[in-house]
Amino acid sequence: MLGGEERVDAREGEEQKRNVLLIPNYDDECSRNADYYDDWELSDERDDGDDAGTSFLSRADERNSQVGNKLLSIYQGINKFCSSFTFYFFFFIFIYAFLLSIMHIFINYFFYIYLFVFNINIYVSNVYTIIMTFVSLIAIPFSGYIVDNIGSFLSLLLCSSSFILVAISGSIYCYKLNQNSEALAFLFFNLIGISESIIPTVIISQIPTHLCVKNNESITSAFAIFELVTMIIISLNNYVFGCFLIKEEYLKGLYVLFFFVILVIVLILLLIVTIYLKKKRSARAYKSPRNADLAQPLL
Repeated sequence: MLGGEERVDAREGEEQKRNVLLIPNYDDECSRNADYYDDWELSDERDDGDDAGTSFLSRADERNSQVGNKLLSIYQGINKFCSSFTFYFFFFIFIYAFLLSIMHIFINYFFYIYLFVFNINIYVSNVYTIIMTFVSLIAIPFSGYIVDNIGSFLSLLLCSSSFILVAISGSIYCYKLNQNSEALAFLFFNLIGISESIIPTVIISQIPTHLCVKNNESITSAFAIFELVTMIIISLNNYVFGCFLIKEEYLKGLYVLFFFVILVIVLILLLIVTIYLKKKRSARAYKSPRNADLAQPLL
């Protein structure tokens, strides 16, 4: 018994010396770590069954919340874009380009009304269209001014649409009353030529040039060439398909085109009113007494 107690005391003394000298006992550490990890694995095995459902639900909830946040951010972005001026501007441009393409379908009626009704040579109309295309290309360098000053741009479109409306009204008037007036024919044809050269040039050449590549002469010239080729193709198309048109069909086409031009003018006026109201609201918000404190300098 005494020998056993002496051995235990000797071991405790050695352990104290090791602790003092900071010499680790690797055997004891390994056994302790093994016991610790065994207990940890057992506890994990016990808790896995209980936490499996909760962890699965938490992950599902997390995924659903992430999807919901993404959808909410997308909705907020769409709502912000739809309430901005950019949405109204590009929506108007797309609508106007769509109506303009429909106008080009019915533009055949214009050229051949003067060929059959007013007895004007078709080659004169083609040459005049090409000349007006060259003249309209002069406005391309001022694309930045037109786009930056949205009021001037809308005024240009409104004037062009008004020219077309006057030309259609005059053509219908002359056709209904059978008045083959050379002066009226020349006037209405000039209005049509000016409008058909200005509107495509503004939409096709100036807006993409200013928004995509500013001050790029090669791209500007490319759009100008594209506009010129487009007008030549339209003239050739009018010459080819005009031979198959009949007089009675002109009036129906003019009525349809008259309706679309009125719709375009209404869209332009609505956009102008929207811009005016938005500027007026912003001016009132700036002058309101609630924001007076914000305008004061910080002392």
